[in-house]
Amino acid sequence: MTNRGAKLVLLGLLAVGVPTFFLSTVELPRVEPSKVTPPGLAAISDVNLRQATGSPQLVSIRELPNMGEGCTWEPVGVTSSMMMIPEPREDYGLFAGWRDRSAHASSSLQEGETGDVTRPPVRMIRDLDPIYSSVAVDPVRDEVILQDNNLWATRIFNRLDNTPPDAPRTEPKRVIQGVNTEIQFSGGLYVDPKNGDIYSVEADTGNKMTVFSHEANGNVAPLRHLRTPHRGYALAVDEAEEEIFVSVEYPPKVVVYRKGASDDEEAIRRLEGEHTALEAAHGIAVNSKRKLMFINNWGNASNFKVQGSGKFNPPSIAIYASNAAGDTAPLRVIQGPKTQLNWAAAMAIDPDNGDLYVANDMGQSVLVFRETDKGDVAPARVIKGAKTGLRNPTGVSLDLKNKEVWVSNLGNSSAVAFALNANGNVAPLRTIRSAPLDKVGLKFGKTEAVAYDSKRQELLVPNCVNHPQIAAFSRLAKENTPPTRTLEGQKTLISRTMHDLAYDPTHDEIVVTSPLTQAILVFRGAANGEEAPIRVIQGPHTQILGVGAMDKVTVDPETGEIYLPTAKHNIVVFPYGANGDVAPKRVLGGPDTQIQFAEQTDGSGNVPPIRVDPVHNLLVVPSGGFRGGRGTPALLIFDRNASGNTPPLRVIRGPRTQLAGSQQMAITPKGWILCGSSGGSIGVWNINDSGDIAPRWKIPVRNLTGLNVNGVGIDPAHQEVMVPTGNGNVIMTFYFPEIF
Repeated sequence: MTNRGAKLVLLGLLAVGVPTFFLSTVELPRVEPSKVTPPGLAAISDVNLRQATGSPQLVSIRELPNMGEGCTWEPVGVTSSMMMIPEPREDYGLFAGWRDRSAHASSSLQEGETGDVTRPPVRMIRDLDPIYSSVAVDPVRDEVILQDNNLWATRIFNRLDNTPPDAPRTEPKRVIQGVNTEIQFSGGLYVDPKNGDIYSVEADTGNKMTVFSHEANGNVAPLRHLRTPHRGYALAVDEAEEEIFVSVEYPPKVVVYRKGASDDEEAIRRLEGEHTALEAAHGIAVNSKRKLMFINNWGNASNFKVQGSGKFNPPSIAIYASNAAGDTAPLRVIQGPKTQLNWAAAMAIDPDNGDLYVANDMGQSVLVFRETDKGDVAPARVIKGAKTGLRNPTGVSLDLKNKEVWVSNLGNSSAVAFALNANGNVAPLRTIRSAPLDKVGLKFGKTEAVAYDSKRQELLVPNCVNHPQIAAFSRLAKENTPPTRTLEGQKTLISRTMHDLAYDPTHDEIVVTSPLTQAILVFRGAANGEEAPIRVIQGPHTQILGVGAMDKVTVDPETGEIYLPTAKHNIVVFPYGANGDVAPKRVLGGPDTQIQFAEQTDGSGNVPPIRVDPVHNLLVVPSGGFRGGRGTPALLIFDRNASGNTPPLRVIRGPRTQLAGSQQMAITPKGWILCGSSGGSIGVWNINDSGDIAPRWKIPVRNLTGLNVNGVGIDPAHQEVMVPTGNGNVIMTFYFPEIF
């Protein structure tokens, strides 16, 4: 039999014998219990799907791989970039280990043309279940409200719901979700005891508090919203004074508004300043009877306007008069190792007896202090242990009517209720689960970056917003796959606003910034759990300045040198092994360099990513209109060792380049530069390009998936490109052999 004849026979057999394999509609796993698809994820569910017609349809003609004994297939008119590449994928079914690589990227582009690489992602890491950041109980209407930071929703359950152990989940009675709701990475919750209105505050780019009616359901607009500062975290209300309090993580402050405030209404007062002892403020509680306010802090501190002002302090709870304003020092502070504070989150106060409940995220516990406590004092009670069902608790709410305390778990899609006086390793009275009993949540909180650990074949994924972990995933991880390890907790010194990180393959180390403390942290490559960094670069001699403008970092994979862009519109370079308050080895900056980043405003103003190409001895620096900067976006290409006021070797700039912002950049060993491009795409240029040059290729990520581009990482060994997106908490992997 000829090869061509064999192809025709096998094609016929496949068409007749197993038509359902090629012709049936493919469905992705169930996304979430409410059956309401969040914005940005809708397109993923429909990518490349065909609707069934009831009769066979020709979907594609595919070359079969060489399966050993038998005919040898001889491709006709097929280039190597169009071939199917075998890779075992044990849970994707028959034939699923063979990827279709056919004709998705042109290999015969004319000069100046841009080719679209329209292969859909081969894998996506994402959590298909809710990730609950906050809880509020409404004893008047017997409801429990849970805030979902993953799928951007507010879910309302009956207070007496109790998910059986063998049940996959409890369905909510109402779900507020959709584009019109304006819900994003919302955190603190509050329920009005009078009318049941639901308040929540957005922790990142939304910069607002939203208020929904008790009856709200579906994709509905809020009753009103209020503009709030960037990085809001939690809410508390003084019903007697009709005031609402918003804690802001950085620059740390407490902002107080009229309870009925809306739109751009100004605050009544603010608590902020160096004497307040506010340092990365998180949970807040107000005792209206005793006129006291409680704020917990993680201890990450700096003045973004002062070079080298960052410092790490122990976590604390600061107590003030509820009407404190300006740069007022606290009345007292709870702080020290006996407190057990470890990434403390939401708080709630019992006004009758002064018990202060603290959701202690990385302590896997609920701590209960007395409102009169001060100094290094142990909690009066601690709810903790295997029976409790607590897994990264970040929300807490009191039901004084029914004498219960509710706690939401970031780590397992659940909320648990205990008796108000619970103590020790006690089982909850009831549990509301939105995932199976053995759920291990990914704890994603705006995934904007990715780095590839080539030694362990893992993707390193940091959180930008809540629970600022660095999670490591197996290269083949997909939906609901738990991380292989997670770097998290107070001892790691990591903080929010991680928009970039780097893996040093030569020295097997992870490099990341701690923007809130103006520091660079270096960890062992195998770091896991609450492990301290092996080195910390921090202090006035480092010349490190800014917060948003120090959210990017890269490492020279050959020498281990660390490159950091700063708010001074320059790049400071530290030698391998740098530690402590050390001066940079060299600094690149000045008018001739053309380096221009965004200006710092209230601690924001992110810089673009920079990357080193050790193969071709180059440094590539995006400049100009990236990430809010002034001017036309450009890629500046320098000698790798450039310093001082050195002009770039080449500049890629102009309208044809289609350059646009992204949080990361990558350079392949063959000299292809991957960077953000217009239309929510990844563009590809060559290191030898100069002038107004169109990208050679584009991955139209938004068109393919409905998701934004926040970063890019590469795995040269497997010819893959990883694209994280914050607005969907998703890491997509694309196959892209043309650039490798």
